[in-house]
Amino acid sequence: MNESQLNQLNHLSTAVKAKLPESLIWQMDNRFDALIAEIPKPKLVQVKNDLSDLFEHSWDKKTIRQAPSNIKRGAGTFSQMESGQLLFTHKGVSEQNCIMAAWWPWGPNAPVSLRLFVMDMQNNAVPESWFGRAKQFLLGG
Repeated sequence: MNESQLNQLNHLSTAVKAKLPESLIWQMDNRFDALIAEIPKPKLVQVKNDLSDLFEHSWDKKTIRQAPSNIKRGAGTFSQMESGQLLFTHKGVSEQNCIMAAWWPWGPNAPVSLRLFVMDMQNNAVPESWFGRAKQFLLGG
């Protein structure tokens, strides 16, 4: 993640972090280009409710199949969920500066990792049709 992307992530996540408990400690997660905080068990219900208030929709392992393709592509790895994981988004997002949240439980009676990340617009580009790719190849484009 370059400095511009980090600044964008910090800027876009400010409103979300402001609505969550101040006791959360946010760190950079370079593996996923996200901010991460550990949600202790006593705060799980509160934080999950706060996220439901902040985001228009939450997706789980079963419902992600019905999510718009731009959300699935924009969430990248976070759209490939296991049981208990959630993806919090705004419906019908298409703007480049969209924040998402990934809720990843560690296991029964364990804390949860909460990651905030910016929708990946490169993953979100509409794939070109095979016809368009063939035409480009034939015309030497």
